[in-house]
Amino acid sequence: ILAPMTYPRDVQVAALRDKKFLGSRRNLVVSAPTNAGKSLVGFLGLLGAVKRGRRAVLLEPMRAIAQEKYEQLRPLSDQLAAALDCSIAVKITTGDYRLDGEQFSDPPPDAGELVIATPERFEAILRSPQNLAWINSIGAVCVDEAHMVSALHRGPVVEHLITTLLTLPAPPRMILLSATLGSIDRGLEWLAPCDAIQQSERTPQLKKRIVAVDEGEPPDVVIKELVDAAVIVPENSVLIFVYKT
Repeated sequence: ILAPMTYPRDVQVAALRDKKFLGSRRNLVVSAPTNAGKSLVGFLGLLGAVKRGRRAVLLEPMRAIAQEKYEQLRPLSDQLAAALDCSIAVKITTGDYRLDGEQFSDPPPDAGELVIATPERFEAILRSPQNLAWINSIGAVCVDEAHMVSALHRGPVVEHLITTLLTLPAPPRMILLSATLGSIDRGLEWLAPCDAIQQSERTPQLKKRIVAVDEGEPPDVVIKELVDAAVIVPENSVLIFVYKT
């Protein structure tokens, strides 16, 4: 449902087979290149909490990415609920969105709940003592782009919220995903008990080239032609980076 027409990637095999991720409650750090399959591991960890009737939180660094994940997961909620034999609600809370009809002083949900948020929005929730029941109902938290913890301006926010969660009487399971983590030894000590999956080789290998766009030729048309040619091969993937909001 989450990754149709794909095959297990190395990091997914390492998590599910080698680390016994689905049968464990240990924290996990996944450091692997873009397109290595990290996101699916994070989703599975969150869905494990949802199946237990807990809240699960996916932290995304930007509102646009949070919205993208919401739009990806929300239409799949019925299929996931049927596969897991439990009810699933997918919600989003960022600077642009609030949780409709829900107060953070609410008790744990009757059904499993997956909340997608930005770190700053989530930290604001953690600050208030009246939200304690809501916070204690969290069973798993996945921090995407976890290398943010070392960023000058946003890093302290991420570090504070992870530390706050780790010091709860019953901490949620923490899953950290990043493509650019260096040494993670201190991170493993911080998150202990914690497993680590590290992969440095990118699969498939990236190929670089420069394409000249003729004057008056729309760049989007050129990009689409390149993408169309690339994805004819089923094993190929394409990432498009857009340098604007």
